[in-house]
Amino acid sequence: MKYKQLFLQTLKKILKISFIVMIIAYILLFIFVERIERFATFPGTDVNLKELVQHPAGIIAAEDIYTTSWEWERIHGIYIDNQAEKTVFYFHGNGAPMQYFYTEKRYIWDLGYNVMSFDYPGYGNSEWEPSQEEVREFAATFYDYVTQKKDIADEDVIIWGYSVGTAVAIDFAKDRDFDKLVLFSPFASRYDMARKAFGFAPQKLVLHGNSYNSAENIKNIDEATLIIHGNTDIVVPFEQWRDVYQNSGAEEKYFIELDNFGHSLITERYGDVLAYYITDFLNWKWLESEYTFLDREKAEELLKKENK
Repeated sequence: MKYKQLFLQTLKKILKISFIVMIIAYILLFIFVERIERFATFPGTDVNLKELVQHPAGIIAAEDIYTTSWEWERIHGIYIDNQAEKTVFYFHGNGAPMQYFYTEKRYIWDLGYNVMSFDYPGYGNSEWEPSQEEVREFAATFYDYVTQKKDIADEDVIIWGYSVGTAVAIDFAKDRDFDKLVLFSPFASRYDMARKAFGFAPQKLVLHGNSYNSAENIKNIDEATLIIHGNTDIVVPFEQWRDVYQNSGAEEKYFIELDNFGHSLITERYGDVLAYYITDFLNWKWLESEYTFLDREKAEELLKKENK
């Protein structure tokens, strides 16, 4: 009897220790998965190029804007006044602060629009860390500050995102009224991006939610939407556009497939011909087809036709 009690007491201690170890292991695994997910989505906080990239002087007069979030973290953004009726709220990619994406902002400016953009938390001159909640808060705070300061109406705002910026843009736009939505190289969700990297979604191991689920969030957006994606993109797999497009709540939605093209430098390589599609879309001149296949040969033909 004595040995049986000793055995039971020992077993209880082992089970208790095992339970504690499992809890600690779960917490550590959760933190590890969360940090990996954050780094995969917002690596620019660890490769801060704010001292290396600036707006080229004298080309576009960008007004630096500083404001603070609801919790008093500093937010840095810019506003480029083009004396236009419409303003593009541009959400940049994840590899660097917004100054690095000067070419895209210049492209939008050349199309004839005002531009506003901000550094995600931890990027450039913005403070804090880029969790989904913080990024959403920064976006809302900066948007409200600039639109009120510049007297910009919601119906005159175009939401435009590139790469991870598409997820941030959709997450922000799903609760807003605005004019139109433009997405360059969107991904479907963090789960989908994890499957692309690991073959499965490790977030599920720790019951971590599917954050930045653009394929789900876009169901709540009924504003006209244009999606552009290269079919050899290995950063954001090309097939991910399909879930975003098909789930869109918009009646007017269009997709342009860029043939034999990857993830970066879209406006540098295809910007000349895309300008015709984008300006038609933004000016309510609906595209001829919901789906457009665009290679360089077709692009050159269209450019020759437009230049005649």
